Amino acid sequence: MFQQKYPITGYMLWIGRGGSVTPAHYDQQHVFLCQVHGYKRILLFDPAQYSSLYAFPCHHAHDRQSQLIDFSEPNLAKFPEFKNAKAKEAIIGPGDVIFIPAYWWHHVSSLPSSSFSSSSSSLSSP
Repeated sequence: MFQQKYPITGYMLWIGRGGSVTPAHYDQQHVFLCQVHGYKRILLFDPAQYSSLYAFPCHHAHDRQSQLIDFSEPNLAKFPEFKNAKAKEAIIGPGDVIFIPAYWWHHVSSLPSSSFSSSSSSLSSP
């Protein structure tokens, strides 16, 4: 019988209007984001940039999320290390799939039209 090395542990359905934003955060499992309708802009940050993204403290209600909400006009007086953050940018459209490795920060915004996507996640490698 076929056994997956890293079985699927969750599914999500994302439906939003243009301009919707999912603030920067990281997941503790690998994620495949599949775009069905519309377009999304994804900014990816290597886990080594953790200190530049100002995570909320552990056990906070927003644990694993960045305190920076607006990446287009960041408050560098409050978050000075953000100027050192270097993102990789991806634009995905209908039929595209992007793999987001566990612990990689990602900031996702829907581009002008409505957007419909799904994601599946699996446990990260030990």
